[in-house]
Amino acid sequence: MRGLKILCILFGVLLSTIIGCNGSSDSCIRLYKEGGAPAVFQSPECSFEYVRLRIHNQSTVCQFASIKGRREYQEDRVLCDLDMKIDLFDVGLDTEKVFNYKIDFDAGSCDQEYLKIGLAAVFDGHGGKEASELAVQLFPYYLQLHISFLSQKEMKFFEDRHTMAYPLETEVNPFETYLGRCLDKTKTKELIQEAILLTIHDIDSTFSQVALKRHLLAGTTATIALLMDNELVVANVGDSKALLCSEKLHNNEGTSLSILDVVELTKDHHPDRDDEKARIEDSGGFVTLSGVPRVNGILAVSRSIGDVYLKRYGVISEPEFVDWRLLNAREVILVVASDGIFESLSTQEVCTHLHNTHSQAEDQKRWTSKSEPSSLAECLVNTALNKGSTDNLSVVVVPLRSYEWFLENVQRESI
Repeated sequence: MRGLKILCILFGVLLSTIIGCNGSSDSCIRLYKEGGAPAVFQSPECSFEYVRLRIHNQSTVCQFASIKGRREYQEDRVLCDLDMKIDLFDVGLDTEKVFNYKIDFDAGSCDQEYLKIGLAAVFDGHGGKEASELAVQLFPYYLQLHISFLSQKEMKFFEDRHTMAYPLETEVNPFETYLGRCLDKTKTKELIQEAILLTIHDIDSTFSQVALKRHLLAGTTATIALLMDNELVVANVGDSKALLCSEKLHNNEGTSLSILDVVELTKDHHPDRDDEKARIEDSGGFVTLSGVPRVNGILAVSRSIGDVYLKRYGVISEPEFVDWRLLNAREVILVVASDGIFESLSTQEVCTHLHNTHSQAEDQKRWTSKSEPSSLAECLVNTALNKGSTDNLSVVVVPLRSYEWFLENVQRESI
C-alpha cells in the first residue's frame, strides 16, 4: 500500500513540475507508440501542454455523493468533469497562425483547437481502495493523452512530422498541409471510444505492475459515461451501472402526470452470464455460487481493473460499450452509480425517487437549480442506505437540462 501511495505522489509531483516544450517531440511519439499513455506520462522530456490540469468534481450541474454505508472502509471513487477540454493540435505548430486563415470547413474538428467533452464515472473498488484510487486519479489524464495522440495520428501528424518544420508562410494552403485531413463526427466518435478502451487498458496495466510487486489483491469496476455535443457513449467494466431517466406523460383519470421511465445503458458483468462464464471456463477458471456467482469462489464480477491473481482465469478489463446515443429533450437525468445503490433500489426506483425528490420543487426550472449542487445525489445514497444497502454507496447525477450544450443543441420536443 505504501508503494502505491508513493507512486501516486510521484505522478502528482511529475504533473505539477513538468515544463512544456514546443509540442510533442519525436521521442514522445516513439514513447507513445511503445508504451501508451503511461510511458508518455512518466517521461520528463514530453510536453503536457495539451493536458489541461483542472480541479474535477466542481461542476455546478454535476451532482455526486459517496458514503461508506455499513462497510468498514470506503472503496468507491467518483469522477465528474462536464467541461473537459482536450487539445487536438498542440504538436509544435503555431495554431494561432493556422486558425487566422479564414477557411470554411464543414467537417468535425477542423474548426476547433480542442475537443470539449463531459465525463461522469464511478469506480467501485473491492479488496482495498488502491485500484479505484489510482483509476480515478489517472483516468482523466490518460484519456486526454490518448485522444490527443490518436487525433494527431489520424490527421497525419505522425506520418510526416518533418514537414512541420517548414514555415507556414511558404505553403500554398498551410491549414490543409498541416492537418492532412480533418476529423469528421463519425471518426471523432470512433477515436473517443478507442481512447477509452486504451485508457482502461493502461490503467489496468499500471496498477497490475504495482499490485504484483506489492502483493495487492484490490480491483475495481469502471463505469464511464462520456458526453460530446448532444450525444452519449458509455463504457462498462463490472457491475456498476449507467442509466437515463426519461420523461414520459402518464394519463391518470384524465389528468396528465409526468413520470420518469428508466433506460438502462449497461449490462452487468457477472460470472454466471453465459458469455462471461464461457470465457472464464475456457481460461481454466470456474464459477461457483457463494451467496452470488463468483469467479473461482472469490470475485463477484467477471471484468475488472486489477484482480491480478485472477487474470489467468478469464477476468479481463476490456470494457463493454453502449453505442453512441443521440439525446433528446425527454431524457432529463443521467445516473452513474455503484452496485450498492441497486442492492436496495431497482433502476426504475432510482428514477422514480429522483423524480419524487424533484417534484417537491415548485416548477420545472428547479431542474437547473444550482443552489444545492448535491441534493439529488445525496438523497439517493441516503435512501438506498435507509432501505437496507450494506455496501459502499456512490452516485453521479447529471441533470441534463442544466448542461449548457443540452440547451444549445437539443431541440425541445413538446412533452
